[in-house]
Amino acid sequence: MFEEVARLHKRVLKDSILSGLSLASLAEIYEELVKDNNNILLTTKREGEITGFIFATKNSQVCLKNLLRRKFWKIVLYFSEIFLSNPALLFSLWGLFRKTNEETAYPAELQFFAVDPRFQNMGLGQRLLRNLDKSFEGEGIKRYRAGVRERDFLANKFYISRGFRLFYRKKVFGDVFNFYSHRVKLF
Repeated sequence: MFEEVARLHKRVLKDSILSGLSLASLAEIYEELVKDNNNILLTTKREGEITGFIFATKNSQVCLKNLLRRKFWKIVLYFSEIFLSNPALLFSLWGLFRKTNEETAYPAELQFFAVDPRFQNMGLGQRLLRNLDKSFEGEGIKRYRAGVRERDFLANKFYISRGFRLFYRKKVFGDVFNFYSHRVKLF
Protein backbone atom coordinates (compact mmCIF):
# COMPACT_ATOMS: atom_id res chain seq x y z
CA MET A 1 0.00 0.00 0.00
CA PHE A 2 2.73 2.50 0.94
CA GLU A 3 4.52 2.04 -2.37
CA GLU A 4 1.25 2.78 -4.21
CA VAL A 5 0.74 5.94 -2.14
CA ALA A 6 4.35 6.98 -2.77
CA ARG A 7 3.97 6.35 -6.51
CA LEU A 8 0.81 8.46 -6.64
CA HIS A 9 2.50 11.17 -4.55
CA LYS A 10 5.44 11.35 -6.96
CA ARG A 11 3.15 11.38 -10.02
CA VAL A 12 0.60 13.96 -8.81
CA LEU A 13 2.57 16.07 -6.31
CA LYS A 14 5.62 16.52 -8.54
CA ASP A 15 6.60 19.85 -6.92
CA SER A 16 6.52 18.42 -3.39
CA ILE A 17 9.95 18.28 -1.77
CA LEU A 18 9.24 14.65 -0.88
CA SER A 19 8.85 13.82 -4.58
CA GLY A 20 12.62 14.25 -4.83
CA LEU A 21 13.07 11.09 -2.76
CA SER A 22 13.37 7.66 -4.29
CA LEU A 23 10.14 5.66 -4.44
CA ALA A 24 11.41 3.26 -1.76
CA SER A 25 12.43 6.11 0.59
CA LEU A 26 9.09 7.89 0.20
CA ALA A 27 7.15 4.65 0.78
CA GLU A 28 9.18 4.01 3.93
CA ILE A 29 8.46 7.52 5.23
CA TYR A 30 4.71 7.04 4.73
CA GLU A 31 4.89 3.66 6.45
CA GLU A 32 6.73 5.21 9.39
CA LEU A 33 4.33 8.17 9.59
CA VAL A 34 1.21 6.02 9.91
CA LYS A 35 2.71 4.13 12.85
CA ASP A 36 2.17 7.34 14.82
CA ASN A 37 -1.45 7.60 16.06
CA ASN A 38 -1.09 11.38 15.67
CA ASN A 39 -1.31 10.90 11.89
CA ILE A 40 -4.04 9.87 9.44
CA LEU A 41 -3.68 8.28 6.01
CA LEU A 42 -6.90 7.90 4.02
CA THR A 43 -7.09 6.31 0.59
CA THR A 44 -9.65 5.71 -2.15
CA LYS A 45 -9.52 2.68 -4.42
CA ARG A 46 -10.99 1.66 -7.74
CA GLU A 47 -10.63 -1.95 -8.84
CA GLY A 48 -7.95 -2.53 -6.21
CA GLU A 49 -5.84 0.47 -7.28
CA ILE A 50 -5.26 3.44 -4.99
CA THR A 51 -6.74 6.41 -6.85
CA GLY A 52 -6.36 9.08 -4.19
CA PHE A 53 -5.04 9.75 -0.70
CA ILE A 54 -4.88 12.28 2.08
CA PHE A 55 -2.15 12.39 4.68
CA ALA A 56 -3.03 14.58 7.65
CA THR A 57 -1.82 15.03 11.18
CA LYS A 58 -3.56 16.05 14.38
CA ASN A 59 -0.52 18.16 15.25
CA SER A 60 2.12 19.01 12.65
CA GLN A 61 4.79 19.87 15.24
CA VAL A 62 4.31 16.55 17.01
CA CYS A 63 4.33 14.72 13.67
CA LEU A 64 7.73 16.11 12.72
CA LYS A 65 9.22 15.68 16.20
CA ASN A 66 8.03 12.07 16.47
CA LEU A 67 9.38 11.19 13.04
CA LEU A 68 12.75 12.75 13.81
CA ARG A 69 12.89 11.11 17.24
CA ARG A 70 12.28 7.64 15.82
CA LYS A 71 14.20 7.82 12.54
CA PHE A 72 16.59 10.79 12.74
CA TRP A 73 19.55 9.30 10.85
CA LYS A 74 17.37 7.69 8.23
CA ILE A 75 15.57 11.01 7.63
CA VAL A 76 18.93 12.79 7.37
CA LEU A 77 20.02 10.18 4.82
CA TYR A 78 16.78 10.53 2.82
CA PHE A 79 16.93 14.28 2.69
CA SER A 80 20.61 14.29 1.79
CA GLU A 81 19.38 12.86 -1.57
CA ILE A 82 17.38 16.05 -2.09
CA PHE A 83 19.75 18.60 -0.60
CA LEU A 84 22.76 17.31 -2.53
CA SER A 85 20.90 17.94 -5.79
CA ASN A 86 19.66 21.38 -4.63
CA PRO A 87 21.71 22.81 -1.70
CA ALA A 88 19.65 26.03 -1.58
CA LEU A 89 16.76 24.01 -0.17
CA LEU A 90 18.81 23.35 2.96
CA PHE A 91 18.49 27.02 3.95
CA SER A 92 14.72 26.81 3.50
CA LEU A 93 14.56 23.96 6.01
CA TRP A 94 14.61 26.48 8.86
CA GLY A 95 11.03 27.44 7.96
CA LEU A 96 9.81 23.97 8.97
CA PHE A 97 10.98 24.50 12.53
CA ARG A 98 10.15 28.20 12.92
CA LYS A 99 6.40 28.37 13.48
CA THR A 100 4.23 31.48 13.31
CA ASN A 101 1.21 32.29 15.48
CA GLU A 102 -1.05 31.31 12.57
CA GLU A 103 0.53 27.87 12.33
CA THR A 104 0.20 27.17 16.04
CA ALA A 105 -3.41 28.41 16.15
CA TYR A 106 -4.58 25.24 14.35
CA PRO A 107 -2.01 22.49 14.83
CA ALA A 108 -4.00 19.91 12.82
CA GLU A 109 -2.98 19.94 9.17
CA LEU A 110 -3.84 18.28 5.89
CA GLN A 111 -0.29 17.83 4.62
CA PHE A 112 -0.60 15.86 1.37
CA PHE A 113 -3.64 15.37 -0.86
CA ALA A 114 -3.57 13.70 -4.27
CA VAL A 115 -6.11 12.22 -6.67
CA ASP A 116 -4.95 10.39 -9.78
CA PRO A 117 -5.70 12.70 -12.75
CA ARG A 118 -7.61 9.86 -14.46
CA PHE A 119 -10.11 9.96 -11.57
CA GLN A 120 -10.36 13.68 -10.87
CA ASN A 121 -13.73 15.45 -11.07
CA MET A 122 -15.51 12.28 -9.93
CA GLY A 123 -16.03 13.31 -6.30
CA LEU A 124 -13.11 11.28 -4.88
CA GLY A 125 -11.36 14.34 -3.45
CA GLN A 126 -14.56 15.56 -1.85
CA ARG A 127 -15.15 12.08 -0.36
CA LEU A 128 -11.60 12.05 1.04
CA LEU A 129 -12.18 15.46 2.64
CA ARG A 130 -15.48 14.30 4.19
CA ASN A 131 -13.70 11.26 5.63
CA LEU A 132 -10.92 13.47 6.98
CA ASP A 133 -13.54 15.70 8.64
CA LYS A 134 -15.10 12.60 10.22
CA SER A 135 -11.70 11.43 11.48
CA PHE A 136 -10.86 14.83 12.93
CA GLU A 137 -14.35 15.16 14.44
CA GLY A 138 -13.83 11.82 16.19
CA GLU A 139 -10.63 13.24 17.71
CA GLY A 140 -12.36 16.42 18.90
CA ILE A 141 -10.56 18.59 16.33
CA LYS A 142 -12.75 21.46 15.20
CA ARG A 143 -10.48 23.21 12.70
CA TYR A 144 -7.44 22.36 10.61
CA ARG A 145 -5.28 23.95 7.96
CA ALA A 146 -4.08 23.00 4.50
CA GLY A 147 -1.33 24.55 2.41
CA VAL A 148 -1.12 24.78 -1.36
CA ARG A 149 1.27 26.56 -3.68
CA GLU A 150 -0.09 29.97 -4.58
CA ARG A 151 0.61 29.28 -8.27
CA ASP A 152 -1.54 26.11 -8.28
CA PHE A 153 -4.76 27.74 -9.44
CA LEU A 154 -6.85 24.54 -9.60
CA ALA A 155 -5.89 23.36 -6.12
CA ASN A 156 -6.61 26.81 -4.64
CA LYS A 157 -9.97 26.87 -6.41
CA PHE A 158 -10.76 23.36 -5.10
CA TYR A 159 -10.10 24.34 -1.48
CA ILE A 160 -12.05 27.60 -1.71
CA SER A 161 -15.03 25.84 -3.32
CA ARG A 162 -15.05 23.37 -0.39
CA GLY A 163 -15.34 26.11 2.23
CA PHE A 164 -11.66 26.57 3.10
CA ARG A 165 -10.76 30.17 4.01
CA LEU A 166 -7.43 31.80 3.25
CA PHE A 167 -5.66 32.13 6.58
CA TYR A 168 -2.09 33.24 5.76
CA ARG A 169 0.69 33.00 3.18
CA LYS A 170 4.20 31.69 3.79
CA LYS A 171 7.29 31.01 1.72
CA VAL A 172 8.24 27.33 2.01
CA PHE A 173 11.18 25.81 0.12
CA GLY A 174 11.28 28.80 -2.22
CA ASP A 175 7.56 28.78 -3.12
CA VAL A 176 4.77 30.94 -1.74
CA PHE A 177 2.04 28.82 -0.18
CA ASN A 178 -1.51 29.81 0.65
CA PHE A 179 -2.59 28.26 3.92
CA TYR A 180 -6.30 27.76 4.38
CA SER A 181 -8.25 27.02 7.53
CA HIS A 182 -11.22 24.71 7.46
CA ARG A 183 -13.90 24.14 10.05
CA VAL A 184 -14.68 20.45 10.51
CA LYS A 185 -18.20 19.78 9.33
CA LEU A 186 -20.14 17.83 11.94
CA PHE A 187 -21.80 14.62 10.82
